Amino acid sequence: MTNDKNQNVQKYTVLLACCFSLVGLFFGSIYPTICSILLNHLPKGLHGTMSGLIVIFSEAGIAVGVLTIGFITNNVSIHDAFYFMLLPIGILPFLLISYYKLSVGPI
Repeated sequence: MTNDKNQNVQKYTVLLACCFSLVGLFFGSIYPTICSILLNHLPKGLHGTMSGLIVIFSEAGIAVGVLTIGFITNNVSIHDAFYFMLLPIGILPFLLISYYKLSVGPI
């Protein structure tokens, strides 16, 4: 019984690892596109400055995210820690809609 359970856990772990890497694969192509669109809306003289800011804040976000997940994992289980990542993902659509309303006008 225990051996069957371990095999099932291993199968799901491999499946989840593959799904998780696919998220990175798709985000990897979206991130440069977002940066390019952002730079196209700025004057040419600000491209270098904005590129630097994008890199700095990307790296700072990665560092803060890893430290936050580590802190949460120390206080709760590792499975529960990853549910905390859903919070900013859930907030993001509301921020995008608010940004759209501010930049374009009412929907």
